[in-house]
Amino acid sequence: MTLRCGLLVVERFEVGKLDPVSSGVMNRTPVIPSNASEVLASYRGFEGVPWPHAPSTIPLFERLAPLEQLGSVRRYVADLSGSIRCELMYCCRMSSEASCGSVPAGFVQLGFDVGIYEGEDNSFSAVFHELLFGKHDELARFADRLNDVLLFQSFTDAREFLDRRTKLLAEGFDLESDEGMEFGVILIATPFITGVSS
Repeated sequence: MTLRCGLLVVERFEVGKLDPVSSGVMNRTPVIPSNASEVLASYRGFEGVPWPHAPSTIPLFERLAPLEQLGSVRRYVADLSGSIRCELMYCCRMSSEASCGSVPAGFVQLGFDVGIYEGEDNSFSAVFHELLFGKHDELARFADRLNDVLLFQSFTDAREFLDRRTKLLAEGFDLESDEGMEFGVILIATPFITGVSS
């Protein structure tokens, strides 16, 4: 598993404006006691449209910006924020609890997502699609381990979800998969802005 860390900006889904309709998610009832609008407003993982209105001045490596580009990425987000709902985050794919080290200075850890992020053409959060809006009870049981931003609070819980998902996939369950797709645990952190997280 490749370790990839960096900055990501995603445009957030909104009911009636930018729905994840291609996956049929909005036709399902969330597994938590909330409606779809509340789930979309609360979820802070990496699911969404990555790098909306692609920035030509920010170098991206494996579709993540290096931490050194934080100032440029903040300006990019500020330019977008009047027209769309987007969020800046730090993502790090983890192979073990210690593989990422600490969250960068100026960031606060939100939790752990599970899925694959390799750019706009290959991005899928299993937490969003297969847990929050999922159709399999075996994965829905993990919903009580999510925090208030609908991410796993601990690496261990995220890893257990990923392991269970992998087992179900091997048993033939209808879950996202494709040759060469390697799902993983992804740490999500957000920058501090004047003492509060964005």
